[in-house]
This record gives sequence, structure tokens and C-alpha cells, in this order.
Amino acid sequence: IVNSTHIYIDESVNIINLSPEISSSVIIYPNPSKGFINIAVNSLDNEGLIIEIFNINGKLMLNKKIRNATKKIDLSNYSKGIYFLKLISNDIIKVEKLIIY
Repeated sequence: IVNSTHIYIDESVNIINLSPEISSSVIIYPNPSKGFINIAVNSLDNEGLIIEIFNINGKLMLNKKIRNATKKIDLSNYSKGIYFLKLISNDIIKVEKLIIY
């Protein structure tokens, strides 16, 4: 369930891949990470991709838009733990678990 600034995760529901279009067009590495992640975007339309990162409590930590490229994102000032990376392209949404150690 999502509102404007928080994402709430129901632990009884598994995060599943509902968007093969994003999966084949986006590579996220390394995961787990020490604080820097790379997001490689290929073959998406000209609108690009919106990336949102939420902490385990559902607080929005980052909101960026990227186009076809590889973007290095610095998360080194984030606390160690589990985050959720939400990828949005047009009306397709995918959520990935991201671990910072």
C-alpha cells in the first residue's frame, strides 16, 4: 500500500516480479551493497525510469529520474539495513529489496 511519502509492506505478501519489461531493461548492482549502487537502464522509452528508495519503516529516502544510462547512486550515508527500491516506468512498477551493509 503506498501513499505520497510512505510504502507499507505487508509481511504476509511476497514481493514478486510482475514487470518483465523493467526486469529486462534494468540491472541493479551490487546488491547487497556497502553504500554505492549502480543502476543500468537500457531500452526503456524516452520517459526514462523513476527510482524511489524507501527505508524499512516506509519513509521515502530518495526519488530520482534516470534515462538510458548507468547511474551510480551514493547511499553511503544511509544506515545499514534493508531498503526497498521501487522502479516506475510509465504504468509499470517493480519493487526490489536492497541491502546496505
